[in-house]
Amino acid sequence: ATAPGTDLIYPETPLPAVGLLPGLVIEGPWVGKPRFYISHGKHDPILPIEKCGRRIAADLNAHAYGVTLTEFDGGHEIPADVLREGFRWLGSL
Repeated sequence: ATAPGTDLIYPETPLPAVGLLPGLVIEGPWVGKPRFYISHGKHDPILPIEKCGRRIAADLNAHAYGVTLTEFDGGHEIPADVLREGFRWLGSL
């Protein structure tokens, strides 16, 4: 798995991407159709979910990429259950 933006501009590595509290997607020509798992805390004071996780998921969905967005009741952290869910998602591919 790679960071969300990496698979969009490096098509030679079309792996699924996991974004745990993502803040941005690398700009460039988007190629390929990797799938994405994104998790983000609803109360993240560092990377607000409205400007980061939700926006990134919406942008990817608008370009017909497969996106799973998991929002959790927390801040700038990765709860153990969310991390396990991300690993389950990877294992299901």
